[in-house]
Order: sequence, then structure tokens, then C-alpha cells
Amino acid sequence: MNETPVSSDDKTWALMAWLLGFFFGFIPALIIFIVMREKSKFVGFHALQALFWHFLYIAVMVPIILIGFAVGFSSLVGFSQQHSGEPPVGVIVGFVVMLLFVVLLGFANLIVMIVMAVKASGGAWPELPLVGRWARRAVE
Repeated sequence: MNETPVSSDDKTWALMAWLLGFFFGFIPALIIFIVMREKSKFVGFHALQALFWHFLYIAVMVPIILIGFAVGFSSLVGFSQQHSGEPPVGVIVGFVVMLLFVVLLGFANLIVMIVMAVKASGGAWPELPLVGRWARRAVE
């Protein structure tokens, strides 16, 4: 699969599957995959890999946010039952920890997308851990 030359248009579509995903989530990768999968295995591979990456990112991000809210809410409920004048430390800590994880994962997501977009624009077929092999098998 790697020996076939990749056209400039295919490189652009693969690049867009990655870059547009940062702004619009998994929707651009899904649309590009549906439209281009039969026309170009290269574009299909990158779009599907971007799609899988987004689903993996969401699967990690949602529990972190839910746990952060659960910790904060449980601390808030405990605080309201105590009727003390002290601030609800658990709410603040839960929110800060959740925010830290969200920012770090968002930054890591941005880095992965930029690196993959640059590689796609160069015509490379890099495989991300966990999702790369699935995408490659799906477009073969």
C-alpha cells in the first residue's frame, strides 16, 4: 500500500481530516472518510485514523470530566451539610484537577493532530498506537 504515489490532492484531503478535527471534532474526518474512502486509500486511512483518534480522545475525556464533576459535587453536598464557614476545598481541588487534565489532554490532542497533519501532507502512512492498525486494515 505504501508504494503507490500519493497525489497532491490526496495529501491535502488527509491534512484537512486532521486539522479540521481540532476545530470541529470528529465530523470532518467522518465526512472526508465517507466521501473519499473509495477514491483514495491514503485519504481513507488518514480520515479513519483521525476518526478513531477522536473517539479515543472522547472516551478518555468524558470520564475525566464526569469524575471531576462527581468529586466537586460530592464535596459541595458535604459542605452544605456541614454548614461551616470554610470554603469547599474538594470543589476547588476537583475542578482544578479536572481542568488540568482537560488542558493537558487538549494540548496532547493538538500536538498529535499537528504531527499527523504534517506527516499526511508529506505523503507518509504513520500509524498511531491503538488506532493505526485498525485504520490500515479497514482501508486495505
